[in-house]
Amino acid sequence: AQAEVARGVVQNTLKLDEPQWKRISEEILGEYLQIAELFGVELKDDTAVMDLYAEAQEEASRVGIVAQLEHTVAVRANADLLQQVSTDALTGVPNRAKFNEKLAEMVKGIQRGHSPFVLLMLDIDHFKKINDTYGHPGGDLVLKRVGRAVQNCLRDVDLLARYGGEEFAILAPHADRRGACIVAARVRKCVEDLRIDFNGEPIKVTISVGVAVTVDYPAPPSAEQIVADA
Repeated sequence: AQAEVARGVVQNTLKLDEPQWKRISEEILGEYLQIAELFGVELKDDTAVMDLYAEAQEEASRVGIVAQLEHTVAVRANADLLQQVSTDALTGVPNRAKFNEKLAEMVKGIQRGHSPFVLLMLDIDHFKKINDTYGHPGGDLVLKRVGRAVQNCLRDVDLLARYGGEEFAILAPHADRRGACIVAARVRKCVEDLRIDFNGEPIKVTISVGVAVTVDYPAPPSAEQIVADA
């Protein structure tokens, strides 16, 4: 019964049909028979051969399952690595490299006549003063909390990224100027409402937001142009 279950798992995951499965099992059986002949092991009846065949099927299952597990581990490792290289280590949001990649993709999309989008650039007000007053640990806490607060204000389709230093960027697809202003007002309010406590002292944080909307351009803008305008 266990062999049948294992066989089913391997056939489904490796996409083997019945003839392929039998061929693999028979190849393993052939190797067993060669080994038996090499060591002078006499197989006296068909029962012994069938036992070997059943063992060959179990071995095929084991080899297939191990191969599938190794593949799954490799896929997950690659996904984890990709996540690491595209995520800002401090705030946990996508980093500038991921932002640049997504922006380039969206610019190509509007050049091909796809949906417009908006870009919002967020800047934490007087961040140098925060660092000077509370030190870098205080500044780091502010960056983390701002990143989390803004992320919670956005739609699933929007991309928030840390652009650099105290700057964040938002790419919002399928939005016009009115929608962009609504997003800007919402994230500004979310940050203003934050209550950040650092070693018993409250840190008040606000942000300024710049907006650029692709529908405002007579021709599709470049990535550099829309960033500069925002």
